[in-house]
Amino acid sequence: MRTHGGGPRADLVALTGTCVLLIVHQPTLRDAIGIVAEYRNRINSTLTLQLEDHGEVAFLREHIAINQPLIIRQVSDLALGVLYKMCRSIMPESWRPQCVSFGYERPGSADRALYERLFDCPMQFGSDFDGIVIERDDLDRALPGADRALASHARELVSAVINPGQRSVAEEVEQSIRLLLPAGRATIGEVAHSLDTNIRTLQRRLEQEELSFSELLDRVRIQQVSQHFANRQLRLTDVAHLLGYAGLASFSAWYRARFNKTPSEGRRSLRRSGVSA
Repeated sequence: MRTHGGGPRADLVALTGTCVLLIVHQPTLRDAIGIVAEYRNRINSTLTLQLEDHGEVAFLREHIAINQPLIIRQVSDLALGVLYKMCRSIMPESWRPQCVSFGYERPGSADRALYERLFDCPMQFGSDFDGIVIERDDLDRALPGADRALASHARELVSAVINPGQRSVAEEVEQSIRLLLPAGRATIGEVAHSLDTNIRTLQRRLEQEELSFSELLDRVRIQQVSQHFANRQLRLTDVAHLLGYAGLASFSAWYRARFNKTPSEGRRSLRRSGVSA
């Protein structure tokens, strides 16, 4: 069906083109990634980006929040491919990241050529995260296409079409939980602090959405456990720690309560089914 005049489709096309201008005219790659993170709720509400500086490198971590493990890997690879191509498009032609990391084992030879075409850079499989490892100096190096005036104009145009989007309290809490879980700090107190509020206020706001912190913590763990199981490099003890448990016993008790099987049985079932988490 042909679309006449304006409408949502025309607005979407305008937004997409203007967002590209806003991204490519940022002064640095760090700023461009910040724009993607700022508007990610309108681009892909299941995606969370986390940029961490560690010495001379930075980890650009990607988190996908989907409840169905069957398609998590495909969705994650697609989002990571788009993110990688965005970085390549705004950096000098010769630029490459240190590597692209995948939280699952190396694919078979039949699929390897596809990965090499999409990610024309070093790749690390069996990593503890999905994302891109970038030299920190590259993040803050001036981009050749930077133009502050055009970037400012593009932001005005984007704002005229759509704002970055307000996330619900539950979405904000889930994002904080995902970021704090691997460090064992995904408590309601830590999450409240990260959101610049207090525990009681956070509980009250969640109650208004008919949710509790424990429900959201459970939801994130369920989303992530199959992803971690798919990584053969991770022991069950490692999975327990990544999900915020101090030891394997407490993780096993939680897993049995949720899935009526042990973590070992769950991992074997996942592999037998051929599901790519």
